Amino acid sequence: MSSTDKLLNDLSSMIAHVKSLPPNPTFEQLKSKVVNLSTALYNDSIHLPKRLQDIITSAYEICGWDFKYKKVKNNQSFSLSNLILSLEEMLNNVKNWSPPIDPTNEELNSLSLACNKLWNLDVHRLIPDKDYEINVGSGKKVFEQGDFASDPLFKWISPNAFSIPTYKAFISLLDNYVADVGVTEKVTTEELKENLNFLNLIMDTAIMQYTHKYLVLKSKAPPDRNEFIKQLEKLWFGLYKRKVANDSSGFEHVFLGEIKDGIEVVGLHNWIQIYLQEKAGKFDYLGYIKPKRKGLGYS
Repeated sequence: MSSTDKLLNDLSSMIAHVKSLPPNPTFEQLKSKVVNLSTALYNDSIHLPKRLQDIITSAYEICGWDFKYKKVKNNQSFSLSNLILSLEEMLNNVKNWSPPIDPTNEELNSLSLACNKLWNLDVHRLIPDKDYEINVGSGKKVFEQGDFASDPLFKWISPNAFSIPTYKAFISLLDNYVADVGVTEKVTTEELKENLNFLNLIMDTAIMQYTHKYLVLKSKAPPDRNEFIKQLEKLWFGLYKRKVANDSSGFEHVFLGEIKDGIEVVGLHNWIQIYLQEKAGKFDYLGYIKPKRKGLGYS
């Protein structure tokens, strides 16, 4: 379930709950209820796009509640009936909201702004302490050897994360490759179908729709969705030679990692693969390298 879907579900439950309350609560009773609802909605929306946060803030004005400062700002409007109207306004506006996937001129001229946009469009990204927790262990200097992390990197991850369709489709690809460099990959018909299923699923997300539009405007991708998927398939899954013919691909290198000379792992820039390998006892986290502060040495 995405963060937006959770917000919608919670709003629906809140409306049903408030409608079941006895009529004519006292001022303090109503205030206590609104404080609890506001806290829950704040937790739901804290990592959502700013527009969704604004929807909640503005809708609360119907019942005279200041969402930001958690206090009543209009006593005349502060009533149970107006609270219901506020929650229904939120639900309706969140349902009708869609993320802006058209790149702005500023984003087209700034890769940093474009990357920030991608981050904000990712409604399925996991949230620290809510969806996962990690043990970073002790930092070490670049020349120090040994294990500086006695615990696994991942303390826990919510099982709900792996029920997200794009996550499930991604994980289905992880057993399609031989990790060792120098072994020619053999791609089956079923694996080709899995590749295409994954690409179609991610193209349904705002992230990839924005990416597609961005690349089209930069004359780096064809405007047709199907042609763009073919381009992605070639770039990500097309086989090439790393040591022998057809023993590697961009997807394998980046997302799965490859074993070079039996001892060195190259690539592996993906947390899901690291988590699964650690869970299977094939990955040992040894700590992180402390950043070196200019002029001050290691901190």
